[in-house]
Amino acid sequence: MAIDGARCALLSMLLVMVAADPGAVAAQQFAVVPSFEITEFHDDNVFYRPEAESDTATRFSPRVEVRDQSERAIFSARYALDADRFAHHAELSTPLARQEGSVAAQYLASRRLSFRGVGTYLESQTPADFNQETGLAPGRLRAERANLQPAATYQVDVRTDATVGYTLNRDVLAGGATLLSQTATSTLQHQRSNRDVVGVGYTYQRYGFELSGSAAVRQSQTVAVEWRHDVGRLTSVAVRVGPRVTDGALSPEIAASIRRRLRAGEASVAYLRTRTTVIGLTGVVDTQGLAATLAGEPLRGVTISARPGLSYTRQLHLSSVVYRLALSCARPVTRRLAFEADYDFNLQHGNIYSAQALETIERNLALVRLVVAAARPDVNR
Repeated sequence: MAIDGARCALLSMLLVMVAADPGAVAAQQFAVVPSFEITEFHDDNVFYRPEAESDTATRFSPRVEVRDQSERAIFSARYALDADRFAHHAELSTPLARQEGSVAAQYLASRRLSFRGVGTYLESQTPADFNQETGLAPGRLRAERANLQPAATYQVDVRTDATVGYTLNRDVLAGGATLLSQTATSTLQHQRSNRDVVGVGYTYQRYGFELSGSAAVRQSQTVAVEWRHDVGRLTSVAVRVGPRVTDGALSPEIAASIRRRLRAGEASVAYLRTRTTVIGLTGVVDTQGLAATLAGEPLRGVTISARPGLSYTRQLHLSSVVYRLALSCARPVTRRLAFEADYDFNLQHGNIYSAQALETIERNLALVRLVVAAARPDVNR
């Protein structure tokens, strides 16, 4: 039922996008880019449990991207599928380990008014994929997410933009709570100078939870001001701060980051404190985290990145601390062939899902991947 609903949402999104511009169907630029990945990985905790069980698996991943562009509209669609074959845990082998589809469009209605929209659907047997802000892992269970995000931007004057947006999101976790959330946003941004951008925004969120026949509703409102500043040609800072009220309870909303371009890459550090949801659980959680990124190209054609992170999440009397580290390296072999290697480390102290305050879950994932892609046509004028 949830899968059918997600597909209907994506289909509706597609029809709205095409209808927005009758000329989009016969666009002047059209491209279809298929690709294929084969991955060999070793996971030392395939079930995300304190008592770890390891295995080695092979993943087959076909992908396809479609892009259609006209003078006023850009449409793109993507579909990706992962099929896993485990060496020892045969019950985990499946042709549908993960699938993801998305459609996106931009439409320039006039010189000042533009519309954009994104619709996505994701299904995975590793629901930690859905908890990007908290890093929490509820185990190996089937989970899915359908998301729809239309928005419109109006240029009030040369330096001022007004944007309104709406987000409809549905999360489903096997054996857990189902979440249907709606978010309405409005922002006003003004470029004060070549280096400074200031803005103010209002966000209203409504969360509907359903578990075992019972339902609960939470509401949240946030007013935040933001400031972006270029310290120089290479360094920029961004700050977003304001009060959030959730069912009458006041909490701070903070997002801050600093970014610097390096000679052969980029480095950044970001801090986030917010209230959000985690897939499968009823109610909101308080979370704050610190994350850094270092990416670059030390040798021609070789890109590397390191992304350490730390997050703390609390719900009532339960809390979890998650330490994360992701390392990656990629190198093209030919124009259509690339080699990639990744390593992910995740250490979680305390488990909100199982209400075990002293539980510790550690997971190491190492993989190598070969990517074969068709030549990507130039769709730019």
